[in-house]
Amino acid sequence: MAKSGRSQGGIIGKVNATSFGKCKVTPVTATGCFSTGGTTRAHVLVVAGGGSGGVDAGGGAGGGGLILQTCQTFTACSSIPITIGGGGPAAGPAAPQYQTPNSGYQGNDTVFDNPSNPITATGGGAGGKGPRAANPFTPGGSGGGGAASGPGGNESGTGNTPSSCSAYGVPQGNDGGTGAGPPGEAGGGGGGAGAVGGNASTPGVGAPGGAGSDVTPTFGCAPQPYYAANTPGAGATCTGYFAGGGGGGTHGPNACAKVGGVGGGGTGGTYHPSTWPNPTYQTGKSGAVNSGGGGGGSSAPGSQISGAGGSGMVLIKGLNYASGMWPQ
Repeated sequence: MAKSGRSQGGIIGKVNATSFGKCKVTPVTATGCFSTGGTTRAHVLVVAGGGSGGVDAGGGAGGGGLILQTCQTFTACSSIPITIGGGGPAAGPAAPQYQTPNSGYQGNDTVFDNPSNPITATGGGAGGKGPRAANPFTPGGSGGGGAASGPGGNESGTGNTPSSCSAYGVPQGNDGGTGAGPPGEAGGGGGGAGAVGGNASTPGVGAPGGAGSDVTPTFGCAPQPYYAANTPGAGATCTGYFAGGGGGGTHGPNACAKVGGVGGGGTGGTYHPSTWPNPTYQTGKSGAVNSGGGGGGSSAPGSQISGAGGSGMVLIKGLNYASGMWPQ
């Protein structure tokens, strides 16, 4: 008579856990290295820094490029370098990063430098400059919004194209919207990882930033401690969205602030000259930290700065499929 399950093909010895930290999510918000430990597979989210908005009814900036690779493989007990891209710095005469002609700045790339399969997300595109100069918008992870109409103003940036690596599957972002005016002047919204930026309309009605991408199907329903915190003046992030576009800036008697896209995009600034000599204004808001959100466009000519881009981040969800048994 059998005394135990062992003679019937039962497991001998201690049962090995199916994972060394299976499904544990590790957020990386600063440049450094990720130690894989026993994990050899993971879902990896890479978000670049957002661009900064343009000045003078400028366009909202594009959200940082966003790439999600599922089941990426790497060597156990190794160290993977990670570079977190910063957001583009604020632009404008009052900013220490003053530049001419006051378009925004592109965000910086975020790199997950797995030797066997590196991932690089491209920084978000800058918002365009307003109607008193050309509009040197830039492409990026998502395109920056076009500025108010003027010489070259009624245009918008374009989102980045997919990587040549088929594993990326989809583009990193979307196009920015177009600017408008006169009467009134308004910038287009920056593109987000999940949607295009809005188009501005007259008189002086700015456009919202495009929505970011929802990563909750992979990393869990919101809220989670590793989702970026919500920030005043920026689209919600604790809901599990990343890389929203910035809202366009507006200038005119009917100026109305337009929100940044969900996923950390900064709200655009407003300027009401009708109340001169004491005009009322709101500055462009910055993208949320570690969201990849684009900065909002600035409002007033020659006096206000735009919103800076939000920095990027990396999320790594370990998927170690080890199974079997340990000897006693």
